[in-house]
Amino acid sequence: MFDADSINKGAFMNSSRAFTWFTTHSSQTWSSDNHEAVDNGWILRANSISELVDKMLAAQSATQARLHSTFPFTDHSTLTAASVQATIDKYNGYCTNGTDRDFGRPASGMAPVARAPFYAMQNYPITYNTQGGPKRNAKAQVVGLDNQPIPHLYSAGEMGSYFGWMYNGGSNIAECLCTGQIAARNALAETSV
Repeated sequence: MFDADSINKGAFMNSSRAFTWFTTHSSQTWSSDNHEAVDNGWILRANSISELVDKMLAAQSATQARLHSTFPFTDHSTLTAASVQATIDKYNGYCTNGTDRDFGRPASGMAPVARAPFYAMQNYPITYNTQGGPKRNAKAQVVGLDNQPIPHLYSAGEMGSYFGWMYNGGSNIAECLCTGQIAARNALAETSV
């Protein structure tokens, strides 16, 4: 959620860089002033917090209907104009004090939400990537701190990725397929329980 001052600070997404699936595989672009995204309905706009919350709830319901699922929005009970205003008031206090006590952001990275119109975007994980996790050996067995396999515990895909030290951006599917097969073969070959 953001306000009239924040929307005019520059594009929220740089569509000139082919970084995401969206920018690489669609003809959509993101305008330098974000207003095309408002016109497209990607960013919701309202003159009050209460009106914005109503639009947010309507957008969530529309997403659920389109997906035939409640994912990722399963509980709307805490999303009210009062709860959102309380969150904004708390955050704006952090902006005034120059200290984000919830997330530790520096003052230079915070801007108050104060001037109408107000804006919001739906954000939820569509594509995500996890690197790191438990260490595994060549048999896809999870190993402990002593580098010895933990009995009957296997890992496949990104969890315990061989690429844990970098964002490999393309090898994940191959790693999932290969380590999944390795883990399955070794798990099925076990004779003890």
